[in-house]
Amino acid sequence: MGMFAGISCQDKLQLLRLWYHESCRVFCDRLVTKEDVTWFDNLMRSMMEKLDTTFEEVVPSQPVLFGDFMEPGAHIRLYEEIESPEKLKGVLDDYLEEYNQTSTAELKLELFMDAMQHICRISRILRQAPGNALLLGVGGSGRQSLTRLASHMAEYECFQIELSKNYGVTEWRDDVKKVMMKAGLQSIPKTFLFVDTQIKSESFLEDINNLLNSGDIPNIYSTDDQEQIMTAMKPVVRDLGQQPTKANLMAAYTGRVRSNIHMVLCMRYNSRVGWYY
Repeated sequence: MGMFAGISCQDKLQLLRLWYHESCRVFCDRLVTKEDVTWFDNLMRSMMEKLDTTFEEVVPSQPVLFGDFMEPGAHIRLYEEIESPEKLKGVLDDYLEEYNQTSTAELKLELFMDAMQHICRISRILRQAPGNALLLGVGGSGRQSLTRLASHMAEYECFQIELSKNYGVTEWRDDVKKVMMKAGLQSIPKTFLFVDTQIKSESFLEDINNLLNSGDIPNIYSTDDQEQIMTAMKPVVRDLGQQPTKANLMAAYTGRVRSNIHMVLCMRYNSRVGWYY
């Protein structure tokens, strides 16, 4: 469960609902055809029967939602079932109002059921280390806005590059390096929001791929940057009971980068070709 401080389950049926919910998030959210979703639903039904219960008993009503954000400001965030859509909307409305009071760019969101479900999905991903998301949809479907709200709910800073006429690879690498060093040196969780319209160079995607796979981007750090990283990581590595070798220091640093940077990629659906890009 990654960063979740605790999970609240009262009985067997609620535990099975949690299992069903997590299966939906891990598997079903990745499925793209009705046939695959139907196959998944049938599999869940057959598994419920093997566990001496029925799907209808475990899931009396849809949707099944869990989250750790229902008590804003709670010292210990419990990952628990959200049984009331009305209560969920009230909590999200409060978060939205708080965001708009503290942000220069106001979010204008209509929190209908689908939007609230997506917020729950994004929130769950952001709260796991490492948790990264790919959001697919038509332009104006709320991918960026929902991500910003979910980041606010997690108390994460949401970073996004600001394109300009002269923005290129140098500016991109400077921006990405700043985010990486903040996440790695200070261990501060951050949401890195990136939209397909910001791909000014194919190298942007190569760097994102490297960041997602290893937490490192080749040749991004200067000699001074490396010295700063080594110095900051020495006490961290010693606390882990390891020798402060260059390999151990960089491994500890890149591990922090991977855990703390939550990449959210927003891609659009192209109806002409019927695929995402």
